[in-house]
Amino acid sequence: IKSIMTFSFIVYFVSLADFMNSNIALLIINQHLGKEDVAVYNYAIKIAMLFLIIGASISNVNYPKMTKLFSENKIDEISNLLTVTLKMNFYFILICSIIFLSISNEIIALILPTEYQSMVELLFIMLPGIVLFSGFMAIKSLFNALNMPSVGLLIVWGSLILNVIFSLILVPKYGLYGGAVSTIISFLFNPLCIIFLIRIKTDFVIDFSFLYFIFPFYLISVYLVYQFQSEIGIKLVISMVFILFASLITNPIKI
Repeated sequence: IKSIMTFSFIVYFVSLADFMNSNIALLIINQHLGKEDVAVYNYAIKIAMLFLIIGASISNVNYPKMTKLFSENKIDEISNLLTVTLKMNFYFILICSIIFLSISNEIIALILPTEYQSMVELLFIMLPGIVLFSGFMAIKSLFNALNMPSVGLLIVWGSLILNVIFSLILVPKYGLYGGAVSTIISFLFNPLCIIFLIRIKTDFVIDFSFLYFIFPFYLISVYLVYQFQSEIGIKLVISMVFILFASLITNPIKI
């Protein structure tokens, strides 16, 4: 019973840190800026966080199979499953996010008043970090499956501390953009730690090499979409080119 309670408490504090991490910048913005800025940032972060659902969903789908392979101690098959899951997750998340950014001006204008249009720039700042974090959620449950929930606890609380520090530094000086940058820094910290800890604490060999190609190209595509915000046709062409490139890199049909 003691071990179950300990595991449950650790998982609870991981969830608590995740919640605080997505809202801490909003709290600091509330202390330094006006209510309109708080409302704009609140909508921006809530919309951006929707992309975490994709990563969490794929992680939940693969968790039973992963647990079965763990019970059979099939290290090579687990490594292959984690690599395939990672590729599949990033393929869908990056495509969904680049399409969303391509039509974000139109979507925001459709569902919200004009004073919220400024959140589009915040989304362009936050989404790259959030989608990278979301992509790794597909294998984040690995440490729980290995009965090492404390590893995940250290990652998320380290991320939260970074978010607090950078928010306190950047928000008073740069306002909403400072909050967005502090958020992206904290979310980028997670996948970097996951890659490092998987390599030093487990025997699994996960192929991350596709990220070296697809994510820089994604960042370039995001930048180009941002530069042509008023040209819907050009933005959609950029999105289609990225989708083609992502399909070649991840090979979703083979997955």
